[in-house]
Amino acid sequence: MADESSSKNPPIHVVRREDDTWAVYREGNKKVSSVHDTREQAEKRGRSLAHKSGAEFFVHDEQDRVDEREVLGPGPS
Repeated sequence: MADESSSKNPPIHVVRREDDTWAVYREGNKKVSSVHDTREQAEKRGRSLAHKSGAEFFVHDEQDRVDEREVLGPGPS
């Protein structure tokens, strides 16, 4: 059975762009959510978005391989 949170909230990815910046995007979206000068900045923003929406979070390395994977969810109410 598929995880309900992943079907409701598509995963968020951090990827390196051709211009050596780092982009945050939600799977299925045509546009990136944000672009950052460093991987660390992009990871911080991506984790925040994934945490708020309870989505999976992926960080890709410079060769576009998945380097990190986390399942994040909203904090306690």
